[in-house]
Amino acid sequence: MNYFEDDHVMYDVYQMANKSEERAVSLNFSNGTCSHPKLATLRVYKSLTHYSLRLSKHLKSHDVEPSSVHEVKLTINCVNPGHQLVAEAIDNRGKSYKINVSPA
Repeated sequence: MNYFEDDHVMYDVYQMANKSEERAVSLNFSNGTCSHPKLATLRVYKSLTHYSLRLSKHLKSHDVEPSSVHEVKLTINCVNPGHQLVAEAIDNRGKSYKINVSPA
């Protein structure tokens, strides 16, 4: 999720996380949903839809069989100072793979 409709989508996502009660938000690229839909902007929905529709092609470009991936999501946690980003993939056996992502 980078630049979409003339601005960086992550700015909107950070605001969503800051406004949520848990001070966190999850974006699911497998099904195009987010944990706080009422806080999501139209830009977030459009970007999430764009990436979720292309997820299969993206996985194949990295030699990953799409049927072996059950879920791909990004979780943003508000921490002081800044934000923590965690990318998670869950395979078709239910095993979770997580990695911290450095914000650009």
